[in-house]
Amino acid sequence: MQLPQLAEDAILFLWTTLSTLPQGLELLSFWGFLYHITITWDKGAGFCMSGFNRRTELVLVGYKGVLKNVLKQEGEYIPTVFYEQRTTHSTKPVAMYEYIENRTIGRRIELFARSTRRGWKSWGNEL
Repeated sequence: MQLPQLAEDAILFLWTTLSTLPQGLELLSFWGFLYHITITWDKGAGFCMSGFNRRTELVLVGYKGVLKNVLKQEGEYIPTVFYEQRTTHSTKPVAMYEYIENRTIGRRIELFARSTRRGWKSWGNEL
């Protein structure tokens, strides 16, 4: 899947699971983004599989162009680990939306969205 045409400077927050981390990193690169950092969401509860309690999800952060043109460099910072109790299947935490809205500069689009959000373009088959 190709991304829509993006601005010269862009930041990507890509959700992935622990077991799909290699594919997430590959996709980030395929889309032409440089890897920057990983954010961990502690969901408070998870499921047990293969001897591990999987209660976290990852957000890979990548960028194109100049990072400081799309990510604010003053004030509060986005934490690399945060806790928010999970809700329904595949629903992303409100805190992550707020971090992105408060700390990034420019337009926002959510691919594979499950709902719309003010200030964002949303694309997905469940809208």
